[in-house]
Amino acid sequence: MGKRICPFDDDDHIQKQQVIDNNVNTTRKIKSSVSEKTLQLLYKGARLQNEPQPNYINDSCISCSNSSSVKCWYCLKDICQNCSMQCDKCNEMFCGSCAFQVYDAGQNSLCYSCF
Repeated sequence: MGKRICPFDDDDHIQKQQVIDNNVNTTRKIKSSVSEKTLQLLYKGARLQNEPQPNYINDSCISCSNSSSVKCWYCLKDICQNCSMQCDKCNEMFCGSCAFQVYDAGQNSLCYSCF
């Protein structure tokens, strides 16, 4: 199969890529400065990664800000013993957002997954 015939009459104005020798050095300088800056940022990031990071872990209850001793079984948030609820069916510890109290016969608690 041969080439398609051009449907336009202006075959004389074919666009060609032009290379200007004066700008080649400028382009190389720009590329080298960009690569130098990139390498500097990479080295800076590597140095920061090797430095010890401060510990911002907060071990306080999400409800009352007391020291926590338990994690919610469902959402893994820190809760203290006073704010935790134990599900009567699965016997896991939950926070107030992941479990609720049933007032039918005493103070029973159910998690939403057992409900």
